[in-house]
Amino acid sequence: MSEMTAEPATGPQPWEAWWFLSNLLPDAPVGWQHRRYRVTGPVDLHALHAAWRVVLARHRFLRTNLVERDGRPTTVVKPVPAHSSFTVTDLARADQGDATGDAERRCASAITATADLAHDPLARLRVFRWHAAGFDILLSTHATVADVPSTDRLVTELSEAYGNPRRGSVDGSFGAGDRRTDPEWPAGDDHPDMLVARTQRLTPPPPPLDLPTDRTRPPAIPWRAATLRFDWGTTAGRVLHAGCQSEGTSPLGALAAAFLVLLGRHNGTDRVALATPADLPPPAPNERIGPFTNLLLVAGDLSGEPTFREVLRRTDREVADALRCRGVPLRHVVRELTVDLDRDPHRLPLTDAVLVLRGLPEAELRLTGATVQREPVPEAATVADLVLTVDRVEPTLTGSLTYRADLFESATAVGLLGQLRTLLLAGFGAPATPVDALPLDPSPIDVPGPELTTVSAHIAGGRHGSAESKADAGRTGVPPAEAVLATVHRHGTTWAEQRAVVGPDDALTYRQLSAEAAAVAARLTADGGGVGTPVAVRMTPGPRQIAASLGAWHAGAHLTWLGTGPADERSRMVLAALRPSRLLLDRSPVDDDLACWYRDELGGTAEDISTTTSDTPDGTTTSIAHADTTDEDASVLGLAAYTAFTSGSTGRPKGVTQTHAALTQFVTWFSDTFDLRRGSRVAQWVTPEHDPSLCEVFATLLGGGTVYSVPARIRTHPEKLVDWLAAEQITFLQTVPSFARELVKAITARSGPTGAGPSGLPELRWLVLMGEAVSGELVNDIRIVLPTTRLANVYGPTETIAATWHEIVEPADGVVPIGQPIPGREVLVLDDHDRPCPTGVTGQLVVASPYVAAGYLNPEDNGSAFAPVPALTPDDTAALRWYRTGDLGRRRWDGALEFRGRRDLQVKLYGNRLELTDVEAALAGHSSVTECAVLPVTGADGLVTELVAFVVPRGTAGSAAEWRAHLRRRFGPALAQVSIVPMREPLPRNVGGKVDRRRLPTPRRGLRQSERGPSGDVEEALAGIWATLLGTPPRDVRDDFFARGGHSLQLPVLAALVRHQFGRNVSLADLYANPSLAGMAGLVDAARTSGRDHNSRPHGTRE
Repeated sequence: MSEMTAEPATGPQPWEAWWFLSNLLPDAPVGWQHRRYRVTGPVDLHALHAAWRVVLARHRFLRTNLVERDGRPTTVVKPVPAHSSFTVTDLARADQGDATGDAERRCASAITATADLAHDPLARLRVFRWHAAGFDILLSTHATVADVPSTDRLVTELSEAYGNPRRGSVDGSFGAGDRRTDPEWPAGDDHPDMLVARTQRLTPPPPPLDLPTDRTRPPAIPWRAATLRFDWGTTAGRVLHAGCQSEGTSPLGALAAAFLVLLGRHNGTDRVALATPADLPPPAPNERIGPFTNLLLVAGDLSGEPTFREVLRRTDREVADALRCRGVPLRHVVRELTVDLDRDPHRLPLTDAVLVLRGLPEAELRLTGATVQREPVPEAATVADLVLTVDRVEPTLTGSLTYRADLFESATAVGLLGQLRTLLLAGFGAPATPVDALPLDPSPIDVPGPELTTVSAHIAGGRHGSAESKADAGRTGVPPAEAVLATVHRHGTTWAEQRAVVGPDDALTYRQLSAEAAAVAARLTADGGGVGTPVAVRMTPGPRQIAASLGAWHAGAHLTWLGTGPADERSRMVLAALRPSRLLLDRSPVDDDLACWYRDELGGTAEDISTTTSDTPDGTTTSIAHADTTDEDASVLGLAAYTAFTSGSTGRPKGVTQTHAALTQFVTWFSDTFDLRRGSRVAQWVTPEHDPSLCEVFATLLGGGTVYSVPARIRTHPEKLVDWLAAEQITFLQTVPSFARELVKAITARSGPTGAGPSGLPELRWLVLMGEAVSGELVNDIRIVLPTTRLANVYGPTETIAATWHEIVEPADGVVPIGQPIPGREVLVLDDHDRPCPTGVTGQLVVASPYVAAGYLNPEDNGSAFAPVPALTPDDTAALRWYRTGDLGRRRWDGALEFRGRRDLQVKLYGNRLELTDVEAALAGHSSVTECAVLPVTGADGLVTELVAFVVPRGTAGSAAEWRAHLRRRFGPALAQVSIVPMREPLPRNVGGKVDRRRLPTPRRGLRQSERGPSGDVEEALAGIWATLLGTPPRDVRDDFFARGGHSLQLPVLAALVRHQFGRNVSLADLYANPSLAGMAGLVDAARTSGRDHNSRPHGTRE
């Protein structure tokens, strides 16, 4: 029988978006809704089939397929006899073992199966007979042919047709309870005035939803879904009902308000949006089943610290306005908002959260004479990060949360649902409370009660331990009994002939180290460089450097370590701020440019102590007597041990002084945790300017291990360092993640492509990563090349020595957590009002500890960094100090802390710490720049690889080369990796008038290449296609299809034109992921070169 074909409509149709998504995700079962029923009792399968055919005959959409023609879907309505959409599978055979289990497995397989929208039935009824009187029935409808209310109607009509064949043979009327029969139900309208009204209410548009995820968002679209059902009970239902009546709001408005507040707090923004489906009226009176749903955008305004009542009423008005304009297609709204759609296909426009409120109970399938039980059906695919479905609001509040299973753990879904319930109950219980002060956690922290106990108990946690035990001091934070220098010198007697430090050219035993230190101490004391004075040590890392440091301590001085490279501005700033009594060298001062500068400019004294000897005239060696008295130990512990300087980028480095008590407590924990004991071989890899170097050295010596100083000539060469680590049988290495990545490559190359070469580093017991965020990808690569090495992530600023640590024992995905506080410290996540943030919510990381530095060397640098948090300070810990790191973090659902970036837009670019605001200020100072914004670009391992500056020029003045040169003059080589993107329009701004960074084009790598127009047959042909679709051709091969005005539903048309022009298919997902002209040309070239289509043709393509 011939097909009846309807030409594509001129305007947008409700099914277009689902058709597009199905083609974008050809391997995902998107758009399907399934209802599974377990039936016991007699079922007349012939009558059921006849009833199904009656319903199909009545509703054309159920017999419709979508065929692609020239990039647009065309509806093809097929007659009933040609549709094989009713199937029966008989599993009730004599030899069938577990027939019911087989039925369940077949249903599960059907739910995850995909379909060809052009040929496969989009409304199906499958029957699995597992007993003579036992059946599983699976009803499946695709969103392109039936929405949820339509499926309810289908179930009702199927039941009626099965129970009353005569009635089923004629057109039925709308049954009671069909919302589309309500005379007060508003009609949809796509009137231009309504489009204007919606865009005005949504201007400025909310930033895209960017919730923290448990796993890295993969390159492919993460469509796999998981669903968690909930029943909040009658209490929640009563509270919602009473609250809506009291506040005069609708249940949808109330639920949307609570959901938006939850999303806003996790997203960290004052403006956030969700999508909600709304029913449209049928296009004709006799159209009762079809895709009559539109997705509405509802924005929440959380600015100005509003109360729950204010947000509730604002949101309810927003919902009402959106429903009034329900006929306006979402893509029209998005286009009118002039939102930069330079986004990946993972996201819905402007949001990635959907709220669904079922208005009526789901229709029940009734089969006369049989018992029908509705069975849960898990969602197989999702098009949003979170889909909150509320099935009932009274008497009990029930529903489900569907989430992307590739992004979120189930614990996150459980936690979010618990927080939403807590927020809803607390908000209606105290509607005058600001929303950012409402509790989220089901057992909210009672400030100051339990939180104070936590801070106090953790920091003073050794009160029940042994004060005499150094291990206890490390594990629990009990103040140490003696300083590390005393312990190390005692090793000079106990382990006299064991090697303490091994350098490239010499080595010292513990006895020799003690003697060398004594000689240095004597020399400093004689020269007046002793108690209370700072001493700078600028010596090659190794035995003499460490001996000089111990000697300075025993003379009563405190240290600052400097690198031995050429004098630079930072080193001069450090000396100018510190004004040390001595600058200790291992060379002549006249041969050291920094020493000459210090002498000439600041009048300082530099000494070459390489000739200092521990020998006495009688041939013995000097030693330092250690008085083992509590009073003397206490006096040393209270003295300053060292001053480290933070790595400044554009300003002065800030000095941080730590006491012997703080240093000893930390290195005791470090030595104990990482098992640094006799026999340990610890690489001194960290540069001496950074305090982790000093800490790893003295943690090793405290435990009786041996420090191996990495020769300067191999320190930054991964291949040479790997060989050195193997040759020296190093057991412990501390480095930064970016260099660890290079080590992985070197170990892989050393082992050979087949792994037949030398093994990794079998002696390496611990690899500690610090200083940068650690990616899951790096962790997994390390696991491959170092399978027996234990791995840890240590986090913390110089001002606290360190703060948290995390041993990585499982395969990682996403950002590796920074873990739990180190003993003696508590790390809190606080909001802008110093309130503890709920689980999952990002806030500032604040460290509380008696081992926090008292402030910066220059008190003018302190600002608010060391400001206390009075509400959280226990009364019995007067010595407690606070440090506000400026880092952002959140407490994950498993209790671990996660680093979330810098509060002040500070990034590290290849080891250089840069403030994005400083770069912006410098660039904006150029005469040809009107305004600008700078964003970082991160690589696959999460590290910043370059910066992208978006510049709005003054007319035609200025050029990318000129702006780059301006930045290089200001920042030097630190900004060698910078891209310039000229902007034709002003930068997007938020409600407060600030630049909205989330709405800037997504920065991508490789933008530094010079601008050029299309060239070659492929690029020129594609430019012509763009001109056909967009009205104007691209000027540059890096122009973005979406930024030039294109939208997602034009991509199928573009793909069709590419297929016609080049005879090759390019998938929508690839086009979406490569929206520049150059990117699309690369896809076409790849398809032409390989001779194969680049991915499959779209669903519904017709020859």
